[in-house]
Amino acid sequence: MRWQILCASPSNGSSEFAGTVILVLESGDEGVYGVIINREAGKRLKDFHPEYSGEAIGECKIYDGGPDDKKFLSMSANYVEDDNIRLVFGIPPGRLKKILKTDPDAQVGIFDGCTSIDADTLEDEIGRGLWFFEEVGLEYLMAPLEDKWAQAIRAHYSKLLQNEGGCDERNWTFIAASPNYSGPEFEEAVIMLMDEDENGSRGVIINKPEYKKLGELKPEFAGKKIGEFVALNGGPSDKDAVIYGASYAEDKDNISFSLGIPFERAAEMSESDPTTRGAAIFGHVEWAPGQLQAEIDDGMWFSVETDMNKFLTLNPQDKWPVLALIKFPQFRELKKPSFESFKSLN
Repeated sequence: MRWQILCASPSNGSSEFAGTVILVLESGDEGVYGVIINREAGKRLKDFHPEYSGEAIGECKIYDGGPDDKKFLSMSANYVEDDNIRLVFGIPPGRLKKILKTDPDAQVGIFDGCTSIDADTLEDEIGRGLWFFEEVGLEYLMAPLEDKWAQAIRAHYSKLLQNEGGCDERNWTFIAASPNYSGPEFEEAVIMLMDEDENGSRGVIINKPEYKKLGELKPEFAGKKIGEFVALNGGPSDKDAVIYGASYAEDKDNISFSLGIPFERAAEMSESDPTTRGAAIFGHVEWAPGQLQAEIDDGMWFSVETDMNKFLTLNPQDKWPVLALIKFPQFRELKKPSFESFKSLN
């Protein structure tokens, strides 16, 4: 049995949908309709309908199904019948009572409200990386409530970032701050390594945008194509030096990326190729010989090798939580220590 879910990405900070998983019940040209399946409302059916007090159905939990049609309760049950596991939605209270009588261990979901997203809005928000669709099985729907969002994130992005062609020039080594790292400069940072040799290591932070364009920071580039390059905070070292990176589409399936290119080359690419997307990175991060490996051994960083082009398409806000969820499924439960405990390591 396969179902489709619509899952909010880590960068979807909507007050209504952050961290949600929507089970799609209907989809078509007009959009999608479903219920949020991982948000408890903190109430039971008897709180809405006192007439069910004292009955098994009255003790069933209420879930916040979404912002639409509030106080319209839709019922579902996951139960065993004739040695088969069944999952049904939209059942009446009488049917649910019978299910609970024959299978007291049935998993029941009663949803207060639903979620409807029109096609144009959904297309726009998927294009901005705020949602993704994923197919899941019955075992996923039976997973604990608190695990559903993280499981969907891991499954989706693990597949997305996999390089189907194996290890080639598209693979790049990134390092990311450990989930329990605390500090003003590198907390939740993702660093793209540029150089690593006997002289030490050097890289640039790629997920700390300034939310400004190069032309806003350097007026001499305003009005020029290179002035549209996004500005990034690359790290604390040599803030006056700018490192340029640019990507361009060779065709619809292949994107090439270059980092550390001269300004003249970046300007030429921006003017000659309309597919060029670029970044101006102010500053970088550097380590003395052996320092980076020592910090990795001490648990400050973890390394990931992944398809660079696919990874760079993620929203900046998604890069660190995606890597952390893939590498450390339990990271949301980790406690961050005081930054003081890391001073001796920096």
